[in-house]
Amino acid sequence: MLQHKIFPLLRSLSRREMTRFREFAESPYFNKHAVVRDLAATLSDLYPDFNEQNCSREVLFQKLWPGEAHDQKKLAVHFTYALRLLEQFLQVEQLQKHSSLESQLLLEQLRERKQFGRFEKTLQRVEQAADRRKRRSFEWYFRRFQIAAESDYYFTASAGRKRDLSLQDKQKYLNLYFLATKLRDACEMAVRQRILRVSYEDPLTALAVDQVAASPGVFQQEPAINLYYRLYRMITEQAPEYYFKALEQLQEQQEQLPDDELKNIYNYLQNYCIQRI
Repeated sequence: MLQHKIFPLLRSLSRREMTRFREFAESPYFNKHAVVRDLAATLSDLYPDFNEQNCSREVLFQKLWPGEAHDQKKLAVHFTYALRLLEQFLQVEQLQKHSSLESQLLLEQLRERKQFGRFEKTLQRVEQAADRRKRRSFEWYFRRFQIAAESDYYFTASAGRKRDLSLQDKQKYLNLYFLATKLRDACEMAVRQRILRVSYEDPLTALAVDQVAASPGVFQQEPAINLYYRLYRMITEQAPEYYFKALEQLQEQQEQLPDDELKNIYNYLQNYCIQRI
């Protein structure tokens, strides 16, 4: 039974997560199968010591159906249910880590249910929370695009407002997200082309680079865009001037970027130095 797909996932859980999964399985909202609830409790008690003795088909079957003749098909079906429930649990756990996504889904529900008064208050709260974030990566632009898109859907659904800037904001953040993501990936493609000897074709990379080059002042306060533009020029042209410009800007604006983005950027700078040496 240890070959079942559920066990690698169970081993990836922490003790706290295993306990939460057991609680998740006990909720009738998510799980209406009593045997699956018992199976989750049994697996939680065994965690993390899953072995051939305590997790054999015969042992687990007797724990779930004491005294009954062994029926492997019956056991397999409930293991499949348990695996699906575990995957649903991981989805819920991940959703709770992203409050902005939860808010996005709430806005969508309020709009679809035509709860416009509540929608406006929630939208204002979500926009203010997004604007208060000091650290802004390409993902932040995407979240702001989603918020603006939801606001624009609301404007279309309710004829209550005469003037609205949500469509303009939607396009603004979509463009910023496009540039930030395109330049970020362009840096990685350039590095992989050199190291792995692979070839990438992306005609829109040149468009993104030209756009930032033509309007440097517009993107000066957007480190997720301007920094990757300079890094791309540094990598592709092997130009030290872009290294120093990127390093200077990074030292001035690094508080505006999340840690994983900073690690990625410093890695490019460090590797460039190693290559030059």
